[in-house]
Amino acid sequence: MLRRTLVSLIGSMVVVYPLAAHTQPAERPVRIGFLPLGSPTNAYDQSLVEVLREGLRNVGLVENRDIVLDVVWVGNEAEFPAAISALVGRGAKLLVTAGSSASAAAKRHTSTIPIVFAPVGNPVGIGLVESHSRPAGNATGFTDLLSEL
Repeated sequence: MLRRTLVSLIGSMVVVYPLAAHTQPAERPVRIGFLPLGSPTNAYDQSLVEVLREGLRNVGLVENRDIVLDVVWVGNEAEFPAAISALVGRGAKLLVTAGSSASAAAKRHTSTIPIVFAPVGNPVGIGLVESHSRPAGNATGFTDLLSEL
C-alpha cells in the first residue's frame, strides 16, 4: 500500500514539476520516460508501471492524448546509460527513475531534462540534489532517508 501511495505521489509530481520548470506551452502529448529495474513479465514489477499510470490518470492526464508513458525495462544497472539515451533520443521531456542507480545515471546523462526520482537513499550524498529542502538543478523526488528530514 505504501508503494502504491508513493507511486501515486510521483504521478502528481510528474504533472507539477515540468509545469513549474517551463513557462511556455508544452507540446502534447508529453513523453515521460520511466526506467523500472525489473521485468515486464514479473507481476510485481508490472504493477509499479500500472500504479504510475493510475496516478497520472488520477491527476487528469490521459495517456496518448496528454502524455505518452515510455517504459524502458532495465534488467541490470549496467543497462541504465543506454536506456536513458534511448528515452532522450525518443524525445522524453521528463525522466521518472526508481532507485539510486537509475537516478544517478539520469543525472549524469542530462542537466536539462527534469528528473523525478523515488526512492533514493541519500540524494544529497550521491549528488542528485544540493539539499533536501532546496534540490536545485533538474532533479527532485522522494528519499527513504528519514534522519535528515
